[in-house]
Amino acid sequence: MPEVNNIPPSLSYRPADPAEPVLDISIGDALRAATSTWRTRTALIDGTSEEQTRRRWTFEELLTESEKVARALLLRFVSGEHVAIWAANGPQWVMIELGAALAGLTLVTVNPAYLGEELAFVLILLSQKGESESRGIVGAWLR
Repeated sequence: MPEVNNIPPSLSYRPADPAEPVLDISIGDALRAATSTWRTRTALIDGTSEEQTRRRWTFEELLTESEKVARALLLRFVSGEHVAIWAANGPQWVMIELGAALAGLTLVTVNPAYLGEELAFVLILLSQKGESESRGIVGAWLR
């Protein structure tokens, strides 16, 4: 594996280390494994501009919140369905992403800069997958 400093700047990614095994686990399993290893370590930091007001979540807190989201999503959706998210980047987005994974849902990300017509187009494309596969959109936290 080449050292990071020896990778030519023309590469837009760092190649995987072939010595590391590829894990055949879900995102939810990866979150649970990380939680069992680093339970009280910081997993997520809110990116607000004021450092003093940045909220932090430990792995345990992130798993707990993500499991709450998963339970809430499963009140409306069935595992295997596609669910769109139209939201700005933030801690809630991460929790919805992880919650959807824990619930067995496929998350379809929608650019938060989309306007109504563009959002409608994405939802039409989603609905063409079949009503049983995509029944809704998870809120928007646009400020």
